[in-house]
Amino acid sequence: MISDAKFLKYVQLRGIVDVLYDIQDVRMRTDNRLRVMPKETSKLRVQPLKDLESDLTKQIDVILQDEPIYTSFLQKVRGVGPRISGTIIAQTMIKFVPITEDTYKVLKKHYDRQEKSDAQLITASHQISDTHAKGASQEENDTHFFVASQDPEVQEMYSKEQFELAQKTANGGYLIPAKRGIEAFDTCSKYWAWWGLHVIDGSAAKRKKGQQINWNPKMKTLAWKIGKQFVMQGLGYRQLYDHEKDRLYDARMPLGKCHKYAECVSKLKTRKTPSCKGHIDSMAKRKAVKMFISHLYEAWRNLENLPTRPPYVLEYGSHTTYRGWEVLPDFMDE
Repeated sequence: MISDAKFLKYVQLRGIVDVLYDIQDVRMRTDNRLRVMPKETSKLRVQPLKDLESDLTKQIDVILQDEPIYTSFLQKVRGVGPRISGTIIAQTMIKFVPITEDTYKVLKKHYDRQEKSDAQLITASHQISDTHAKGASQEENDTHFFVASQDPEVQEMYSKEQFELAQKTANGGYLIPAKRGIEAFDTCSKYWAWWGLHVIDGSAAKRKKGQQINWNPKMKTLAWKIGKQFVMQGLGYRQLYDHEKDRLYDARMPLGKCHKYAECVSKLKTRKTPSCKGHIDSMAKRKAVKMFISHLYEAWRNLENLPTRPPYVLEYGSHTTYRGWEVLPDFMDE
């Protein structure tokens, strides 16, 4: 169970990471615009933004030093630095739950009344005996707990700290931070699905107009970034990427065609031939990232003394092995 102090730390971490990526986005877009400007203008630099990114990364690293999953696992993975690690931990540990405006008002009324009562008791304590004040305090707290518990959405689910961190949305509702943690995912397959790396009807999950998604788009984007980082490394999960890419070439492209060839031909507009090599590359990256997440899941659950279960294809499918998914890699930095 996450303590109140840990909860606030994770909320802070998530905020810092979000701000960092916002600044990075602005810096990259600004830098790209400056490159096409006249020479006089292009001399402008975005160094202040880079310095701010560096400072925020250092702050993230300091916070992560108290996280066992970072110091014992994520920190050792090539291509996964404080920024990516901070995003993984903050997003996994904290979720923002939508609440109605009415629920927000119930919470506000409850905590305003509680704060007022506490202030009155402090004033009264100077005029009456300590024993009387203690009795009044207990009675008041019991009454407020009873009032709050009448609303099924409130019932101690949201502390005062959570309420004060609620964010108003464009539609008039609110998002309130709530505790989650790796214990919320009892199987590795569910953790993959939360990352948006599950399969629907044999294809990777994608957004569809008019349909609500049940996965985290930020984590899906992060998975793409992690795959890109793995390819840039000479060791670590780059080796798994290379192995999978070779295997896919041997299995799927003996005639220069991948499994999506027919589908892509029907959608071609400007290209003359499908991008089969690009598909193979993306599949290899995806496999390496899913391996990484599987290893992360197992290490994290073990650190918290939680039971682990193998991926669905091992537990219920026809697979007996899954190319290294069942063990932690032995090629990570020590």
